[in-house]
Amino acid sequence: MTDWWNQPIARDLGLSDDQNKQIRATVAESRDRLIQLRDAVDSAEAVLRDLMDEDKVDTRRAQAAIEQVVSTHAEMMRAVAQMSLKLRAILTSRNGRSWRNASLSRRHHFLDSRSRRRKGR
Repeated sequence: MTDWWNQPIARDLGLSDDQNKQIRATVAESRDRLIQLRDAVDSAEAVLRDLMDEDKVDTRRAQAAIEQVVSTHAEMMRAVAQMSLKLRAILTSRNGRSWRNASLSRRHHFLDSRSRRRKGR
């Protein structure tokens, strides 16, 4: 996977050198925490999966595992949103509109591709 700032979206935003530096610093500052949170989500999901695969599911333990999955997902989403807020603060209003439009376009593309994969099942 290549760094996002080497992708067409970054070039299309018309970022200044200073903005690029600030964005790279923000991403670097967030990277370790996001990796830790992704690992925590994966771990919580694995625990829940193992509990659900048991012949006789322990409802109490499964409920606790569900709460852990929900909690770790929420914590990861909070960290992503906070990083996005920091990134948005670096952008000018023109950059921000371009970023928002590109983000919406990527989301629609992602959702469309997921929908096509589901129909192919």
